Amino acid sequence: MDPGHPLSKGGKERLMDDFAIQVELDAPEPTLDQLDVLMDGLAAFAGTWGAGHGRLQACLTVRAETLRTALVVGIELALDAATQAGLRAPRALAATGSIDALSPPGVGLDDLLSTGEVARRLGITRQAVVKQAAKLGGRQVGTAWVFSAARIDSSADARSARAIASEESGR
Repeated sequence: MDPGHPLSKGGKERLMDDFAIQVELDAPEPTLDQLDVLMDGLAAFAGTWGAGHGRLQACLTVRAETLRTALVVGIELALDAATQAGLRAPRALAATGSIDALSPPGVGLDDLLSTGEVARRLGITRQAVVKQAAKLGGRQVGTAWVFSAARIDSSADARSARAIASEESGR
């Protein structure tokens, strides 16, 4: 690896770990539209949200060299998503983190999709994705669903093929 590469430190590769981060924010319970923005804001980090008692909790996975870095990044990501969703002056109240022992071997975060990402790929609503989650091979993590990108992409290819076939038969 090139010593100037971002993952290089003094000519040595940095070891990166996935950290499970939980951030508690002092923010009101979001509307459904705000929740969509929140979910999209953390989609790349397998993020989920929970709310109650005037607090909002983000759970996400951050790849970093140290737990300290993962916590700082996790807090900033949660605050940014809350601000983008239009929640008034969110403040971080607490953050915890640990090495993510639940990440299955050989499956990276890039291999997982959120409900919103599946909806975009399949051209359907998020609600339709949730209704069809089991058929699409989704796994529920807390209150959110995650999906295998490979399985969704093969479903999207199959849907496209069926749509083309039905168009051709209708001619």
